[in-house]
Amino acid sequence: WTSQRLRRLCLIVLFHLIASATIAVAAYMLGRNSVSTPEELTASTRVPRTRSPSSSPSQYPSTFPSVSPSLLPTIDLEELWIPIIQTESPATNFSNATSPERQALDWMLQDPFTASVFDDATRVLQRFALSVFFYATGSTSLGGWLQDSSECNWRELACDFAGNLVVMNMDELGLAGTIPKEIGLLTQLTSLKFETNNFEGTIPTEIGKLSNLTVFDASRMSTLTGTIPTEIGGLTALSALYIYENGNVEGTIPTEAGLLTDCSFFSIYGLNLTGTVPSELGLLTALTILDFSEMKHLSGPFPSELAQLTILDQLHMYQTQITGHVPSSLCEDDSKEVFIDCDGSINCTCCSSYGGGAGGPCVNNPVGTL
Repeated sequence: WTSQRLRRLCLIVLFHLIASATIAVAAYMLGRNSVSTPEELTASTRVPRTRSPSSSPSQYPSTFPSVSPSLLPTIDLEELWIPIIQTESPATNFSNATSPERQALDWMLQDPFTASVFDDATRVLQRFALSVFFYATGSTSLGGWLQDSSECNWRELACDFAGNLVVMNMDELGLAGTIPKEIGLLTQLTSLKFETNNFEGTIPTEIGKLSNLTVFDASRMSTLTGTIPTEIGGLTALSALYIYENGNVEGTIPTEAGLLTDCSFFSIYGLNLTGTVPSELGLLTALTILDFSEMKHLSGPFPSELAQLTILDQLHMYQTQITGHVPSSLCEDDSKEVFIDCDGSINCTCCSSYGGGAGGPCVNNPVGTL
């Protein structure tokens, strides 16, 4: 009996072990199907990425779905840039599809580099002004402009380390068309030269916004018309002003020129100006050269205030109708040169006949050169 009882007990224990193992296996399989591991949970929350495009089309569909469209709003560059431009240049209009302004904006909207600096107002204004200039002047003489690159690398331009345009040298490029008003947007310019081109129209009044300009040259352009704008008085940093041999420029010498107190070279000869020489030029005590010659309609007395120009080296005022006398203070130094008419209309105690020809200018330094 004892052995039978022991055998029965062993069978019972074995049965319980088998039942427990079966239940454990079932529980494991059930849990595996219903519960994810931490790694599986992390992977299930990841946004699938699209694959990089292959070099050739695949005959099988992509394993991963493409990313849904971005939830970020699309930036309308035209709506962003027009207010920026018109805040600084209210007269700029974009309604004419063929205008230089509209053409410039359309170019910017498709230019990748401009898009890359879309939120830099200074660069946007700078590229806009230059592209307007490109279209307003016929563009054919400005090869290398309107490139997908920094405007600082375009032909005849130079920038400072911050990317601000500081030099615009357009001398002798055969440019035609007009000088656009948007030139006034280039407020960091220090040198602006237009000598010997074929511009029509006038010098825009917006030139007066270029308060950092030290050199301005708008000479030898027979097709240029209009007047010397009074806004030129806003160029308070100017050291050299050249507006000469433009026979169709009319009007008078603006009194606002007396605000250019840092100016050393003031040359406005060979124009069709009338009126008198403003006494305000006597305020330009930094002048070394003053030239308002070859203007046959310029008249009135020689301003006594010019005696204040004590460091003046050259004074040119021949072929005019100016009368009076040259202050003796301008003759005290033999190195100074004073060029006047020899017809007796103006008195210069230190001037003598120059060149020996009738009607030629007189100069106080006979060995000097014109």
